[in-house]
Amino acid sequence: MTLHPWWKIFPGRLRQELRALRDIGVRYEVDRQAFTEEHLKLKLEVRVGESTHRLTAEYPDTYPYFRVDVEAPDLSLNVHQNPFTKSLCLLGRRSENWYPSWTLAKLVRDQFPKLLAVASAPDRSAVSDLEERQGEPLTTFYPYTHDSVVLVDGAWRIPTDLPGGWIEVGVQSLRGQAFRGTVINVCDSQRGVVASAPDGLGRLPTKQVTWFRWTRHSDFIVETDPNSLFGVVGDADPRVRPFIWQQLEGRILNLTGILMQEEVLPGSRADAWVFVLREAPVGSKKKMGTPRPAREKTRLVQGQRAGSADMAQRTPETAFLQEKKVSIVGLGCVGSGVALELAKSGCASLLLADWDAVDAGQIVRWPLGLKAAGRQKSEALAGFINVNWPYSTAAPLTFRVGHNPTNDTSIVKLADLVLDCSAEVGVQRYLAGICRKEGKTLIMASTTPGARGGTVTCVRSGPGEPCFHCFELHQDDGFIPDPPQDNNGMFQPVGCADPTFTGASFDTMEISLMAARTAVSELAGGQKGKYPEFPWNVAVLSLRSSGGEALPPSWEVRRCKRHPACGENHGQ
Repeated sequence: MTLHPWWKIFPGRLRQELRALRDIGVRYEVDRQAFTEEHLKLKLEVRVGESTHRLTAEYPDTYPYFRVDVEAPDLSLNVHQNPFTKSLCLLGRRSENWYPSWTLAKLVRDQFPKLLAVASAPDRSAVSDLEERQGEPLTTFYPYTHDSVVLVDGAWRIPTDLPGGWIEVGVQSLRGQAFRGTVINVCDSQRGVVASAPDGLGRLPTKQVTWFRWTRHSDFIVETDPNSLFGVVGDADPRVRPFIWQQLEGRILNLTGILMQEEVLPGSRADAWVFVLREAPVGSKKKMGTPRPAREKTRLVQGQRAGSADMAQRTPETAFLQEKKVSIVGLGCVGSGVALELAKSGCASLLLADWDAVDAGQIVRWPLGLKAAGRQKSEALAGFINVNWPYSTAAPLTFRVGHNPTNDTSIVKLADLVLDCSAEVGVQRYLAGICRKEGKTLIMASTTPGARGGTVTCVRSGPGEPCFHCFELHQDDGFIPDPPQDNNGMFQPVGCADPTFTGASFDTMEISLMAARTAVSELAGGQKGKYPEFPWNVAVLSLRSSGGEALPPSWEVRRCKRHPACGENHGQ
């Protein structure tokens, strides 16, 4: 299929664009070479007040769905301009800020004068109504090496009068041009520690721990070439020039940390880390045995904020989970999904109990894929969580619940809340008894044959709360509806000792997500500022109608009370 330029797809639009520029008195020149290649680039002369500004405008091939990029090559503004490409931020970054009916002339007439006013204002708060309230961290414009990062803690407060020193770096991986690591300690020139990585980052597995130099730079460095950028840093702080070379996996490397301040929120500045990674060919030496760096291998690595507060700010209602411990029994498609959601939400500790190993056939609805086949579910899942969500410590428990009362009781005692995702009624009843004795809440989550529905039940242990048997009675008398199921949705996979159900992962995940929400809501306890309290204790999911037609996920909820026919002691 031949793709046509936008002015042929939208006849008359090009004439409209150029006429609109003439109407507001903007002189323009079309880049003829680009136009023959079916791209539109314009050179503009725009008058604002007593000044005339030279701008360039490049229309995207997807115009008018997306905005024109406008550059000001003669301007160096401290805000709302890419310091390297000179592109102007005439609108907020989100595509919703642009309307396809708008023209370049509208941008130039309405937005460019506002941008100049903001950039020249001695007090930006006085012109805050002219700009979108968003910080402009300039280090995001650097051309960083692909698949590379050095993790730091955004909560660090390095003294501003400290010019530099040493960093202790744990190297996680070094593959091709890619480098991944974590700053474990930031030290002064005498290696006195001034900041340390939080426990979560410090526990990340590393291949090697080594020392490099860091320096503080006063201003943003307008250089995209890593060698030139390092040259600026070296001129400002000659202490980083004697390179501290380290041999990592047979390669000779040097990493230099650069600390500079930038705007992170409107009117608020904070430290940002950028790293220059230099490499020398093995066997390359200068005088006195110092390796010679290869300029073509010098690269920039982004420092990313990965402290616990950096992550919690995206999910403020679940920040309290950093002090909670949850036990999960049963790590099949439902339980594994719950575990991952709680880890993402920052739950401090997860006890993961399952005696089974991952079968290759299970990966169609198990999260870790074929690489986990043959491994114990609890160990594979715990290892994955500990590496990827360092502020959640997952402990694997590879035993069958119901065989050792001491182990089973410890699962309950050590946790603030217990989740049963085993779909085994006997296990549920057994754990419910232990939880009631220990004063803990049990949440049960399971799907149905065909994954056409499921149930999430919250069994609390407070005085007067319904017990496990109460919920059974409520289900028997119809107060709790039965979730839909496929009567032919059970089968025995070849080679497996037990039958299992049919159903897709994207359907069973609905139960996992509701179980995770219920757990977080229960742990929040209705406290202000935390995840809201659920006024129900049973939620029943329907994904299919009685005739098997697909439905959008629909939940029926019930608030069950003590059943009058239950003879159990409910603590009243």
